[in-house]
Amino acid sequence: MGADALLKLHHLHLELPNGTALLEDVSLTVRRGDALGVVGESGSGKSLTAMSVMGLLPGLKASGSIRFEGRELLGLKDRQWRRLRGAGMAMIFQDPMTAFLPVRSIGAQIDEQIRLHEPVSRREARARTVALLGRMGV
Repeated sequence: MGADALLKLHHLHLELPNGTALLEDVSLTVRRGDALGVVGESGSGKSLTAMSVMGLLPGLKASGSIRFEGRELLGLKDRQWRRLRGAGMAMIFQDPMTAFLPVRSIGAQIDEQIRLHEPVSRREARARTVALLGRMGV
């Protein structure tokens, strides 16, 4: 992997516990500063691939390699994933209706994510949330 590779998937396979293949032999490289568009039919594995990179598919068997900034991600423990998500990588989900809970304020949900991923006080998380929402004009 070149020094400029940010993300590299190499022969990624994903399967259900019963052995049913969900992804087969996915390989790609994203270099720093590049953007990658993944296109395909509904059900072709685009979201599964992205969620695999984020470690959001517990219970599925993954093999091959997922490297982010040179670090192998397959096999990370939950605590290691939590440190990486938000601080080093993030995912914007397609459906905004499932991204946030309508019964909680957006500020409370953003605060929660900041505090999950960074060692900050409630006051600091709130200040950062207000600043982020301000930058978005909310």
